[in-house]
Amino acid sequence: MKHFAPAFSWCFFVHAVSFSRAKPNWKDAFPIYQAYELNCKLIPVQAEKQEGALPLAYSFVQLKSDNLIMSAMRKAEDEQALLLRFYEWAGKEGNVTSHLPSGAESARETNLMETPIGDLPVTNSELMVPTKPNEIKTVEIKFAGVPAVGESAQQ
Repeated sequence: MKHFAPAFSWCFFVHAVSFSRAKPNWKDAFPIYQAYELNCKLIPVQAEKQEGALPLAYSFVQLKSDNLIMSAMRKAEDEQALLLRFYEWAGKEGNVTSHLPSGAESARETNLMETPIGDLPVTNSELMVPTKPNEIKTVEIKFAGVPAVGESAQQ
């Protein structure tokens, strides 16, 4: 039987709070971002030059809210679609705007098992998702010109 010593990381960071609010709180310091910086370090990888028209800087998906964390982006299990999973961490309710890549044709909310819940409007590559405090959201996005599972691209 192998034995190992557990390892962990920890740090102190300043909780700069805003005193302009009637009731300042620790969430004003965005501690979730600092936790991700500590625990989920980015690993840079240099890729070979690729053909294509993407600019040097490009954001594939953008969530336009400070109180959301995107935790997953992957291909859907049973559909030719992209799944985005994010969660609200600050206890705020609101409509979340997300900028999607061009070609995003439709979107729908699903549960964690990818069962559809309801359609979401996509307008000019912008998606609006109503989000409740501390809620996990999964959104399925379909793109124009991508055939459905079981269909050929020739149809």
